[in-house]
Amino acid sequence: MSDTLPGKLEIGDSVLYQALHDEVVLLNLANQRYYGLDDVGSRMWKSLLENGSVTQATAHLCEIYDAEETVIRTDLEVLVRDLLAAGLLKPTDPQPVDRFGD
Repeated sequence: MSDTLPGKLEIGDSVLYQALHDEVVLLNLANQRYYGLDDVGSRMWKSLLENGSVTQATAHLCEIYDAEETVIRTDLEVLVRDLLAAGLLKPTDPQPVDRFGD
């Protein structure tokens, strides 16, 4: 696993999503696959879209959850890697960011 993530992120080109109660359903139109995020995953998703970077989303999530920043950051990085691999997010900044810092 690489220790870097893109500096900025946005929703993938062929992705639709819908919030349903506390969850989010995503559809990648390119491969016709559905994905679901639970309440924590949906908050992470929304924070990434609103803030555009892992660092800013982490700061936002730290205001919501009573957890150590490193725990939130690590969980968010795992989700981001999964979303990037599935084509649900895409990098908008070609410069990678070191783990735990922008």
